[in-house]
Amino acid sequence: MRNAVSALHITSEFPPLHFGGLGVSLAGLVRAADDAGARVSVLLVDPGAGGYGSPGRAYGAFGRYGYGSGGSLPWRGHRREQPVPPGVALIEASYQDAARVGIGLVRARRHAVIHLHSSWLWPIAAEIRAATRAPILYTLHSIDRVEVEAGEWIPHGDVQDAAIAGADTIVVLSEGERRNLLRHYPGADRIRVIGNGIECSAADGDLHRRRAEGNGLQVLYVGRFANRKGIHELFAAMPRILDRYPWTTFVIVGGGSPGDSAKRAAEWLPASLRGEHRVRFLGWQPTAGRFYRRCHILVVPSRYEPFGMVILEGMSAGIAIAATATPGPSEILRDGQTGLLFPPRDVDGLVEAVSSLIAHPDLRRQLGDAGAEEARRRWSWPHVYSRIDRAYRVALVASAQS
Repeated sequence: MRNAVSALHITSEFPPLHFGGLGVSLAGLVRAADDAGARVSVLLVDPGAGGYGSPGRAYGAFGRYGYGSGGSLPWRGHRREQPVPPGVALIEASYQDAARVGIGLVRARRHAVIHLHSSWLWPIAAEIRAATRAPILYTLHSIDRVEVEAGEWIPHGDVQDAAIAGADTIVVLSEGERRNLLRHYPGADRIRVIGNGIECSAADGDLHRRRAEGNGLQVLYVGRFANRKGIHELFAAMPRILDRYPWTTFVIVGGGSPGDSAKRAAEWLPASLRGEHRVRFLGWQPTAGRFYRRCHILVVPSRYEPFGMVILEGMSAGIAIAATATPGPSEILRDGQTGLLFPPRDVDGLVEAVSSLIAHPDLRRQLGDAGAEEARRRWSWPHVYSRIDRAYRVALVASAQS
């Protein structure tokens, strides 16, 4: 891409330690921007402190994450064990120092745009903008007020209100998220709908042909244990599915942070599933790629899913997917063509969708093939990044005219 716009990304998550889709998607975006010739910096602020972990406990104190001046350590994105691209500066900073560090990065590396990914870091982004006049593009990886509707407790909703009101451009990940945003913030404008991307090869869709089925089928869940992830509905459906298809195994990859996965298991797993040999709880994992390649069905039971990186990851691996018809999944998957959709909070619908995939191997292969092709055609990172770059350019023009 000629003259790709240079950006400073501000985040609290980046692989190999991340909480979910934000960190994974940002890793892909950084590589896509670097491949396009953009000058990229990532300002990583107090990892663990503002997310789902507790400061200084699950991830250790600031500085132990391991990033210094950037470009030297491995990270696990979609290209496993590859180093941070040499042109990318990845800097770790404490919250107190982050604005100063960010201002220095914008000036030294001539970044044209500030790209904010974590709402609680809005004051830092705003301070950098005030000193450098670089416009802020804010990607809402989820909307706190909708999280609350889905049963979550969100500690920093007020600062997201400020970010939505103050950003020069707002990016949401799906059309449904745009509607959610306008429902809660009717005056919001400068909104662009741009989903995340995925790295996938032409051979990824053939992976399902190498999945052995002689020892039964494996149904995979990947994600945090959270009310909005539909984990209660999944646990309610599992005994019914296991009764119908006793040769099935559920593989549960998730929980909280690396430091509290065992505790999360004890809190969330119903007593009826503890000790069940057909339920394999594997806890938090830094990458889930090998599970997509080994398992036969991916289930995404979310009550609220702004996008669904796990769906793109599953599609690229050619795994058959059953997901709720929430805004993100329903805009990625085509029901009956690239996946099966069922209503959120509907245990009966979840049971029937997963049962259909267990009972019909031809359907699994058909959906896996079509999903892999759709991922390559529509969701490849070069395609998605071109839309991000255009959003940067619009923000720059608007900033120059204000």
